[in-house]
Amino acid sequence: MSGAGWAGPGAEGEVPALRVRDEVSWLHRVLVCSPGRELSLVPPNERDRYLVEDVLCPERAIAQHREFARVLGTLMRAGPAGGAARVLDVRDELRAAFADPAATGAAGLLLDQICEAEQAIYAGHARFPFQEVRGALQASLDSGDVDALVERVIGGLPAERPHPEQPLFLLGPAPNAIFARDYQAVLGAGAVIGAMAKEARWREPAIARFLFAVRPTLRPRGVPFDGAAPGAFSPPAPRPVAREDAGGGAAGVPTGGARMPPAGGAAWIEGGDVMALSPDCVAIGIGERTTWRGAESLALGLRLLRGLDPESFPFRELVAVELPRRRAMMHLDTVFTLVDRGLALAFPPLTFPGAREEMDVVSCDLTAPFEAPVRWTWEGPFSRAMAARLSTPGRPLTLVAGGGARRPHQHREQWCDGCNAVAVGPGVAVVYQRNRLTNAALAELPVAARDPARVAVMGRADEEHLRPFRVWPSEEIDEESAREAVAAGERIAACIDGSELGRARGGPHCMTMALYREGS
Repeated sequence: MSGAGWAGPGAEGEVPALRVRDEVSWLHRVLVCSPGRELSLVPPNERDRYLVEDVLCPERAIAQHREFARVLGTLMRAGPAGGAARVLDVRDELRAAFADPAATGAAGLLLDQICEAEQAIYAGHARFPFQEVRGALQASLDSGDVDALVERVIGGLPAERPHPEQPLFLLGPAPNAIFARDYQAVLGAGAVIGAMAKEARWREPAIARFLFAVRPTLRPRGVPFDGAAPGAFSPPAPRPVAREDAGGGAAGVPTGGARMPPAGGAAWIEGGDVMALSPDCVAIGIGERTTWRGAESLALGLRLLRGLDPESFPFRELVAVELPRRRAMMHLDTVFTLVDRGLALAFPPLTFPGAREEMDVVSCDLTAPFEAPVRWTWEGPFSRAMAARLSTPGRPLTLVAGGGARRPHQHREQWCDGCNAVAVGPGVAVVYQRNRLTNAALAELPVAARDPARVAVMGRADEEHLRPFRVWPSEEIDEESAREAVAAGERIAACIDGSELGRARGGPHCMTMALYREGS
């Protein structure tokens, strides 16, 4: 299995490369992963194993991602960062790292970890040719053919003449590496490296750990959180888990239908479930991919880091949101993402006030000593708990229904990542063009807000808070028009064609790992 850990802030006096304390401040640096040949290698009969819904067209996916990265960078440069804004690519970072003689030892360790993860996947199915695969990867490293090595690390190694009963690959492809958010998440001045629930994704955290360990662009230093051998997860020692009612109920006697978090289990944690809501509060989704034990480990890690450096890690509270354990809503960011301060795209059946399946929220104190038990306190249903943390005077938490007012459309557009937007800055976001009802609600926000089935406004909102968005096709966005729109204070929903990208089950938020946000 993949391990989880922390990459911390740079040496004293350095300008930090990592700083994320909320979801909407202006992006200065972001990490993406462009797709490649791995998308063409997924066998139709193994789609479930590789976590893709269909056989993708690589050429279209590559072109769509290229346009996504262009628009993302264009909007970033229109903000406060100007020409200093940078869109980094995992593939480029890997090439630079493999070409760096100082990183040779770490590169060898990465290749070991990749082979060990693949060997664990093969266990019980077939004999994994460890030495053959490890030798092929090392040969590319030794020859200096970094392009070939990157393609092998992400795209895999097909078997030349596979036996009918044997796997098609010596080393399988990693088609989900495109979703860079999932295997890492920056909080404060550090990055938590994921521990992935699905074996097809065990390679990705090893890549992330390697890049944070060797690339100057990521300023990798700090507090290694586990120090574990490859394939092991070593969180801090377990603590007793309890839950109390926020209104004063007894521990272990939740109200409102909330369940006691189960003890023990695997410590899975994935970046799509982790969000810095504000400098005070981090949210984590508990569902198909992230477990209560993973949330407990994150709580202990943030307590530890806050104790060591409260300026870099200021968070005072971790709130956990209990998701249904369904493929359709595998991460918190598939049902809720912020596009402005106090304004979010949300899946109504799980988030709107009074919805039948409205999610429970519990919290734990990050200011408590590291040695103290992790104690979960019930905070109520999602809409109420999030409103208490994200509302400000005149700007109450406002939930824009992904898919509009009708349930069939909500389910359809949630499946197509209608709730999965990435904020480039306050009121400037990138969305998928195909989710027309979600985008229409943004364009018609003052009118839509009169219909509580389309927009849930959790308080008294001023006119500024309900300003409409300009729903802007990506092909119309260039450097000059973006600067003019941002300078004029327009709200922007930049629409990209994600018809092919979305078939791999992820949206703009999944594809972006924010590294630095201005003023966050």
